[in-house]
Amino acid sequence: MKSPKKTTALTAFFTLLLAACSNDSACDRDCLIDLTNSYLAALVARDPSAVPLAPDIAFVENIKRMKPGEGLWTNAVSGPTDFAIYVPDVVQQQAGFMGVMEREGENGDQAVLLAVRLKLEHGQITEAEHLIAPVNADNMQRLQKPRPGLLSEVPAGNRKDHDELAKIGLSYYDALDDNDGSLMPFADDCERHAPQDEPAHHREGRRQHRARSGAALRRRAPVLSSGLAGLRMASIELPALSSNQENVFRHL
Repeated sequence: MKSPKKTTALTAFFTLLLAACSNDSACDRDCLIDLTNSYLAALVARDPSAVPLAPDIAFVENIKRMKPGEGLWTNAVSGPTDFAIYVPDVVQQQAGFMGVMEREGENGDQAVLLAVRLKLEHGQITEAEHLIAPVNADNMQRLQKPRPGLLSEVPAGNRKDHDELAKIGLSYYDALDDNDGSLMPFADDCERHAPQDEPAHHREGRRQHRARSGAALRRRAPVLSSGLAGLRMASIELPALSSNQENVFRHL
């Protein structure tokens, strides 16, 4: 059961936050990160009213259209942990997040990897998207803290502009779809991580999966970009073979 005092404090904080970002001004980097943290806190409090959701908000969880108060809103327990990556896109007024949370499960609390995308318009969240994947206990040691390079600032002289970052992000789709790591400018020491998978070198594509499914990637937009940290965030959907042909592999 959520605490009335906690919910009241959360609502008061968001009132102050939105007062700093008026309807006519853009939410800056810090504002978007605060927005994300307040949204995550509201999830844990299980209180959609604690954040300014637009009346006609488009809310999707694991590619299923839902209403605020459904999905993770019903079973979030705690988080985020120290494994938290923020991608505030000031240009598009959107906020991206990927981190570890906990939700209620059949056998107790369960760690999950959560990706969130929020879109802010005129002081209200008009779009919210969740992608959730259970975390295997054996993989938790790799999810204690993000690698330093994901959190450090890129020197001003080396930063790329928003459009160039978005273009690089989109090229990852082509690299996956064609099983060709040369189609994206990977660093030589880059590792690819996906839910439930062991780390793989970027040149190791998903050939086995592609050969079995015979289906191309279904692309999703937008690509969020943060020039200060040099981060791009996007999601794609790829059909995967299963007993009922309904499973979807999600790669963040």
